[in-house]
Amino acid sequence: MTIELIPAPAKDHPPDILAGPGILDRLPAGIASWVDITDPRDDEIEAVARRFGLHELVVEDFRRGDQRPKFEEYPSYGFLIFYPTRWEPKEAVPESLECALIIGPDYLPSFHRRPFWLRDEVIEAWRSNLHRIPDGRAALVQAWLDTVVDEYFDVVDRPAEEIGPIEEGILDSPGRPQLGRLFELRGRAGRPGSGGRLLPRGRLRPHDPGC
Repeated sequence: MTIELIPAPAKDHPPDILAGPGILDRLPAGIASWVDITDPRDDEIEAVARRFGLHELVVEDFRRGDQRPKFEEYPSYGFLIFYPTRWEPKEAVPESLECALIIGPDYLPSFHRRPFWLRDEVIEAWRSNLHRIPDGRAALVQAWLDTVVDEYFDVVDRPAEEIGPIEEGILDSPGRPQLGRLFELRGRAGRPGSGGRLLPRGRLRPHDPGC
């Protein structure tokens, strides 16, 4: 497991990021902080869950993975699952990363199985947001979602860039080769990239954990 403590940045400089296994024992009180957790083992997930008082259903969702995008409300925190997605140029496929974010009173732990490539961009957006969003937690959540959605547009545009030449080819020389290119593009655009999917199933929805 890799764990980083990222306190709310000052408006004029980036935050001091702390890393290491003892982070959970050194969390500052009363300061909005992002606790970013990458590829934890089951026992490490349990330790984090105990530290933040997470419901067993939250723990189970992250442990099992492959969850639908959703938002669930618990008495003292919110639980959000979503999929940052980028275009992987080497394989020419979309690559997604399942992320779980806990929106607590002070701390916002996030879980994901692989490194989150937008971390630095989220931190910068968080710092910028603090000029207009005084609540550090709200500023971080907005930074996460806004940065992730911006990346979606690039992913959606990539297949569109290839469709034009294919359409022209179909008009100029219709036949199996052109249809093959179209079906191959369709397959790449919809195929999961390294454990994710271009457009996650379902939709964000509230959930009653008592059901």
